[in-house]
Amino acid sequence: MTKLSTLLTTVAFFLAPLAARAVDVDLNGFFTVGYARSNTSTIYLQTIDNSGDFARLSNGGLQASASISDRAMVKVQTVATGFPDKSFHLDLDLAQARYLVSSNHAVLLGRLRLPLYLVSDYRMVGALYPWTVPPSEVYDVLPLESVGSNQTFNGGNWVSQWELPAGWAAETELFGGGSSRSLDPPSQHIEAKVKRLFGAEASATRGRLELRASYLNSLDSSTTTTLGGGAVPSSSDTSLGVLNLATAGVRWEPKSWLLQGEFARIFSDNPRFRAVQSHYETLGYRWFSRKLLTQLTFSQLLDSSKSSSSLGQKSYLFGLAYSLDTNFVVKAEVQRVVPTPPPTAPAPPPGAPPRPPQATGLFSSQPSNGFTVYYLSINAAF
Repeated sequence: MTKLSTLLTTVAFFLAPLAARAVDVDLNGFFTVGYARSNTSTIYLQTIDNSGDFARLSNGGLQASASISDRAMVKVQTVATGFPDKSFHLDLDLAQARYLVSSNHAVLLGRLRLPLYLVSDYRMVGALYPWTVPPSEVYDVLPLESVGSNQTFNGGNWVSQWELPAGWAAETELFGGGSSRSLDPPSQHIEAKVKRLFGAEASATRGRLELRASYLNSLDSSTTTTLGGGAVPSSSDTSLGVLNLATAGVRWEPKSWLLQGEFARIFSDNPRFRAVQSHYETLGYRWFSRKLLTQLTFSQLLDSSKSSSSLGQKSYLFGLAYSLDTNFVVKAEVQRVVPTPPPTAPAPPPGAPPRPPQATGLFSSQPSNGFTVYYLSINAAF
């Protein structure tokens, strides 16, 4: 059975009982058609270089949801996204059931969204946030993408809503579960698994002000097998071990202004991620009856000397976003990315081959200096 037919069978399994009961099914969707190009051959964010790229920025999704009673709802979402080989893959992004335990408490089970950031609930929907790509220095550092757990996981979530004094409203989430995935990059086979993850999220809103904080603990167990070349396949343990992530964010939209920022820090015994932290700050203003948003974003990825990954870069971004309609947005951006030079590696022993240059930031190899990335995108939600 092909991946597409498996996906369609899964969706049909969820929706067929609803059709039999004549339950109304709501359909919603979104898409982004984006293009990015830099002025360097060094690959940035796995796909972007001076040859141009559509895969990193483009996606499309369809969501079906239905209330099967006053307390129960099911939701299924499929998404097509671009991959580093510049192909597009169709995946079952969400498949969840929600039960309202009381007016203020609900439980979610299935494949769920990981609630870590300000835009986690709609990170795939480009029409709903100011950038073409959410700041990568914060959103692309958590190293669980190999198992698909940067955005979704399999498990449960207990959601509570609270009314607070002085006009504040709060929401808390307690979640736990895991995830796994098999990957087949060139000459390799990877069995990746998050054996467990758990965490909490808390947010508070008052008018146009939102505060949010989250915590994640995960245990990664992965094995990589090297293939090809006529040699006997060899396997190695590539587990990340225990990773802890803490985030905090704020968004405030007084009148036509937008002020938003987030901070994230990883704590781990793994030498690659012992103390990695990042942040961004966005300042925006809406013109012409709020149709045109201009924004400046500064973001930075800081690596502690305790880490061996040499993750370090900062970027400056200027963007325009014009709303042709409420949920139809055209964006254009220019970004200057400045990598932090990696620490000088010790000289190799006499007679040993020279060590290769150490990569830094979110690049495939060490760029010689800073470079510029240009983004264009059309975003819609319906």
